[in-house]
Amino acid sequence: MQDLDADSQAQFARAAAALATGNLREADALARGLLERHPEQPDVLHLVAGARGRLGDHVGALDAIRQALARRPDDATFHCALGTQLAAAGQLDAALDALQRACALQPDLAMAWYNLGVLQVRAVRFDEAETALRKAVELAPGNLRARLQLADLLKMAGHGAEASAVYREVLAAHPACGDAWWALAHLKQIGNDDIPAMQVAMRDPRASERDRIALGFAIAKVLDANDRSAEAMGVLKETHAHAQRLQPWDAKAFDRGLETILAAFSGMLSAPIDATFGRGMIFIVSMPRSGSTLAEQMLASHSRVEGSGELHDLPQVLAEESRRRGQYYPGWAASMTAEDWRR
Repeated sequence: MQDLDADSQAQFARAAAALATGNLREADALARGLLERHPEQPDVLHLVAGARGRLGDHVGALDAIRQALARRPDDATFHCALGTQLAAAGQLDAALDALQRACALQPDLAMAWYNLGVLQVRAVRFDEAETALRKAVELAPGNLRARLQLADLLKMAGHGAEASAVYREVLAAHPACGDAWWALAHLKQIGNDDIPAMQVAMRDPRASERDRIALGFAIAKVLDANDRSAEAMGVLKETHAHAQRLQPWDAKAFDRGLETILAAFSGMLSAPIDATFGRGMIFIVSMPRSGSTLAEQMLASHSRVEGSGELHDLPQVLAEESRRRGQYYPGWAASMTAEDWRR
């Protein structure tokens, strides 16, 4: 950034710090001010893209990062940022291409490998994702998010012992990581002897509210598995109270939402352009804890069926269409044409 004057460099540093600490409005304002003075400076454009993307303006973020790449086409960090913004905008294939380009340009860029691995998990490319995540952990052993994602992938693939070892590595560095404790409880790799450590983790100042909720559920699961059901119920009651404060649940509002969706699809839909479009997809729909995972495993044991876990693609597509139309789902569903559904 030698082409920036001293004042601009100082403002750039303040904007980057604000972005890193989550002060998004401040970061965006500072970045926009820099852009007015340096409209073609690639690092400024990269900074603007980061701020706009975090604020949900993915169109603006993509425009800025593409301008930066036009001026510095072989910058791996720019390709990494492009991949992140494309993924956020729902352009999964293009995002994978951008991240693979970043890894090729700078093979030691740990964040590019991590982002690639996360996206490959979303794309159900589990073998490729494992390779990318292992590379990210190798390059940045302190990246606990990469270790946690790798462990989750190993658990999902049925490699319980190896997954447990990686979760333990995460806990060695961050004993209050609720996700790691909950995963170990799910794998039945913790017992009564681990409860004191989990209780200490609950009081760890580094533990977030989400960590404490996951820890509470993990403790309750261990208690219940060891015939301490009364204690488990007490822990669950307290944990659910924390969860309710963090993410309030309104059953009546949920019911109204379901009724709205049912009403939106009560009429006749447009006949599909291609009657075979979507054939071969199997959706398993159920209440929680009612056997949906078992049903998937049974189906996936067939040689012509591949289980893909709980994917987030459909909610992402619906959210993207809502942004495009400026109207919440399912308000626009009744006006969809066959071509809209195909798209």
